[in-house]
Amino acid sequence: MLGIMWLGVRQALALTAATTCAWCALGACSGGYPLPPTACDEYCNATLGDYCPDYYDPAGCVSACEENHVAPPECRKELDVLINCYQQHPDETSARCRFTPDRIAACATETYLLQTCANTQKSGTVPGYPNR
Repeated sequence: MLGIMWLGVRQALALTAATTCAWCALGACSGGYPLPPTACDEYCNATLGDYCPDYYDPAGCVSACEENHVAPPECRKELDVLINCYQQHPDETSARCRFTPDRIAACATETYLLQTCANTQKSGTVPGYPNR
């Protein structure tokens, strides 16, 4: 009787191990996100959502980015330029939290260009021109 119970336990363990391996093979154990990054994922990863690194909330940043249409598909070029700027200035995310009055943001122009493009997409108007 004990041998039959042991066989059942071994089968249950084998089934559990097989199920775990199957889930891991599908990416559930990869430690990474199983889907390719969205534009907002890339924006937040590069800029930390304009937060100081100690206060950065990746999920909150992506949610806010998507809700506010910060990186619409029509602005992909501007987003890539901004991401490239942050890659060229990796200390920019922490530098903006030093609050020195004479500091000039390294990626201010790139940020402005993305914001202008995104706002244009939201409003349907071109900055400086009347809405017709």
